[in-house]
Amino acid sequence: MNVLPALAAATILLSGCGGPQTGVDAMQMREVTMPGGQVIQAEVMMRQDDMARGMMHRSEIPSGRGLLFVFGKPGQNRFWMLNVKVPLDIVWMDRGHTIVELAANAEPCPELPCRSYGGEKESQFILELAGGSIAKYGLQPGQTIRF
Repeated sequence: MNVLPALAAATILLSGCGGPQTGVDAMQMREVTMPGGQVIQAEVMMRQDDMARGMMHRSEIPSGRGLLFVFGKPGQNRFWMLNVKVPLDIVWMDRGHTIVELAANAEPCPELPCRSYGGEKESQFILELAGGSIAKYGLQPGQTIRF
């Protein structure tokens, strides 16, 4: 069987993907719906090096945006704010996307040692948002976020 025609067709189809978006590849974005129905776009972090870098060295999270960390299995996931430049709200969710922990306005940490946040409850997904977002969206443990 000659796979070259199928490979050529796939290449042509994929070359049209994307569009004018700059920076983050559109394939790394996910629509996230808050319990109140508000929708944001989140960068999906699944690779270990991307998760370790997270918000490091970034000067802002634009309005309506966030970072969604996806772990392969549930665990006690602690986060810290080393080299993060802005306060963040951090939302921990279990495998069913139910909020299990919240950290509002986690403070940036310019150098070690840094305070760690979360990890008291088992989680599989963590959403980082701009500081003040927990209050803005009325987030509370027990609510479900859709993505």
